[in-house]
Amino acid sequence: MAFEGWLLKFGNQEFPLELIDHESWKSTPNQRQEIKAWQDNTGKLHRDTVSHTRTKIEFETVDDLTLAEKMRIQSVITSSMTDTHQRMADIEYWNDETNAYAKTTVYVPDITFQIAEIDEARKNIYYKKIRFGLIEY
Repeated sequence: MAFEGWLLKFGNQEFPLELIDHESWKSTPNQRQEIKAWQDNTGKLHRDTVSHTRTKIEFETVDDLTLAEKMRIQSVITSSMTDTHQRMADIEYWNDETNAYAKTTVYVPDITFQIAEIDEARKNIYYKKIRFGLIEY
């Protein structure tokens, strides 16, 4: 499947590209999971890996998100949560290893919110960049 102009969907909702700091996007697709590594008596390395791979995606938002933009992001993410206690979500993402879109289930680690400014007159909050991580189950 060719690139369609988006990087990440939660369920059927695209994560807004304009709210991602594109230079912060990091994707480590299809990480091999090792059970055991060992050397034989000739010194040759052997790696016992499982068939399931694990993708990790990390990115930050743009600076100065408004409260409404932050809430929009939260709505997109929670729209595909299948277990809110574990923060388990179904996503589709651009896989740079296979150059195709892939679907998987991830968990969303704790998110830290840092305020940049409070505009009392307009009753708005502006946030510094927010870091998101997604780790495949």
